[in-house]
Amino acid sequence: MLGTVDLVIIGVWLLFMLGLGKLLSRSVSNTDDFYLANRAMPTALVICSLAACNLGMYNFISEAGQAAHEGISIIWHEWTGNMAFAFAGLFVLPAFRRLNLTTIPEFMGMRFGSKAHSLTAVMYSIKSAGKLGSMMYLGALAGAVIVPQVNFYWWMLIFTVVVGIYTYEGGMISVIFADAVQFILILIATLIGYSFVASQVGWLPGIIDKSSPEFLNFVPAAGEFDYKFILAILFLGINAFTCDQGMIQRSFGSKNVKTLVRGMVLTGIILTPVNPFHFFAGLAARIIVPGAAGMDPDAIMTHLYMNSIPMGLLGIFIVGLLASQLSTIDAELNAGATVLAKDLWQRVRKSKPTSEEKLRFSRYMTLLMTALMVGCALLVRQFGSVVEFFLTLVGIFDTPIFVVAIIYGLKGRRINQAGAIAGYLGGALCGVIARMVCTVYSLPDYLWWITVSAFLGALIITPLVSMFFAPPDREKIDRLYKREKAEDADWYHIMPRSLPGKVTLGLIITGAALFLGGIVLGGFGGEHASVLAVGGMITYFVGCGARLLFD
Repeated sequence: MLGTVDLVIIGVWLLFMLGLGKLLSRSVSNTDDFYLANRAMPTALVICSLAACNLGMYNFISEAGQAAHEGISIIWHEWTGNMAFAFAGLFVLPAFRRLNLTTIPEFMGMRFGSKAHSLTAVMYSIKSAGKLGSMMYLGALAGAVIVPQVNFYWWMLIFTVVVGIYTYEGGMISVIFADAVQFILILIATLIGYSFVASQVGWLPGIIDKSSPEFLNFVPAAGEFDYKFILAILFLGINAFTCDQGMIQRSFGSKNVKTLVRGMVLTGIILTPVNPFHFFAGLAARIIVPGAAGMDPDAIMTHLYMNSIPMGLLGIFIVGLLASQLSTIDAELNAGATVLAKDLWQRVRKSKPTSEEKLRFSRYMTLLMTALMVGCALLVRQFGSVVEFFLTLVGIFDTPIFVVAIIYGLKGRRINQAGAIAGYLGGALCGVIARMVCTVYSLPDYLWWITVSAFLGALIITPLVSMFFAPPDREKIDRLYKREKAEDADWYHIMPRSLPGKVTLGLIITGAALFLGGIVLGGFGGEHASVLAVGGMITYFVGCGARLLFD
C-alpha cells in the first residue's frame, strides 16, 4: 500500500520536473530552440527522447490489461512500431531531414501548396487534441486509483500544471532533457512492476506453464488481435513514424541525417527487448487476479501493481509510471503547439512577426493545446477503452496522410493540390464510415476495416481527382526532389553504395519477408507461424543495425 515515503518521492519528483522546465527555459531564445532544440540533439538524446515517448502508461496499463484479456499477440502493437522506427529512419525521414523541415504540414505546403498546408495543419491539430485527451484521461484515471485520496479531476489538474508549465517554459529543450531523465525512471519502473507481479506466479516459466496455449500464440488466426490486426498495426506504425508530428518532431531536431538515422534505428532495436516485460506482466495478471477476464482492461493492472509492490519501491514505481505518461504527453503537446503557431498563426498573420512574437505566441499555443487536452480527456471518458479510442484515431487520421504525403508526395510527380486535399479528406471519411459500420453492425476487426478503407480511399481518390486539374509545376517538384537526395559525399544514402551495405539491405528485406510470411501463415492457423514471425523480426533488426555500419 501507498505510504508516506511513497508520497514524498512522488512530490519531490513533481517539483523536480517543474524546476527543470524553469531552468531550461533560459536556453530558449527563439522558435528553433522551442520547436526543435536548435537542431542540435546528439544520438543519445534522440534515443532517450524517442524511447520515452513510446513507453507510456498506455503500455504499463492499457496494453498489459489487453494482454490479460486477449493474450500475448497485442505485443505486436509495440513490436511492429519498433520495426517502423527503423524503417522510417532508414528509408523516409532522411529525405525530410535534408529539407530542414519542422512539421509535416510544412512539407505538404512545399509539395502541394498553401491549401494542402492549412488542411493538414487543421487535421493534425484535431488529432493531436484527441491523442492528448486519451493520454490525460489514462494518466488521471491511474492516478486516482494509485492515490484514491486525490480524485480523477484533481489528477487532471496536477498533470496539466506540471506538463503544461515545463513544456510552456522550455519547449522542445525541456521535453528532450525531461525525457532523458524519465526514460531511466521508466526502465526502473518496468523492472519493478514485472518483478513483483511475475514473481507471484513463478516468473516467466510459471507464466508460460499456467497460461493457456492460445494466450501464448503470437499470431492467432482469430480474435481481437489476430493476424489482420498485426498487418493493420504494422502499416499504422509506419504511418505514425513517418507522418505523426508528435513522433517525428524529435527526429527533426537531430544534429544531422547521421544522428537521425542512428537514433531511429537504435530506438527500435532497444525497445524490442523492453516491451515484453509489460505484456508478460499482463499474462501474469490473468492468473493472479480473480475475474480478470471480465474486468475493464484499463483497470486490471493498476490495482495489481498497487497490491504487489512494497512501500518505498511503490513510490519509485509510481514516479516511473507517471514519468512514462508525461513523456508521452509533453511530446504531443509541443508538437500540437508547433503546428498551431508555425503552420496556422504565422501564415495567416498579415505582418511578419518578430522572433520574440513567434516565441511568445508558440507558448500561447502550448496553453491552448493544454486546454484542448483537458476538454478531450473528459470526452474520452464516454468512449470506452483507451486502446480502442487511440487506434480509431490513428487509423482515420494517419492512414490517408501517409498515402498523400509519403506515397504520392515523395514519388508522385503528377499529383496536384486538388488531388492531395481530396485524397486526404476522402480517405479520412472512408475511415470514419468504416468505423461507424463496424459499430452499428458489431463487426469484428474494426482496426483492419478502418485502415483498409482509409488507405484505399486515399489511394484511389488522390490520382483520380488530380486528373481533372492542371499538373503541378514540374520545375518546382524537381527542385524539391533534388533537395531531398543525398550528395555523393554524404554519410548515408537510402540505397546503399557499398557491397556490405547492399548485403545488409538484403538482410533487411529477408527479415521483413520472413516476418510477413509468419503473419500470413498465422492467418491459416500454421503451427510455426509465431516462430517464423518473431525470427523474421529479429533478422530484420540485425540487418537494420548492420546497415548503420555501411553505406
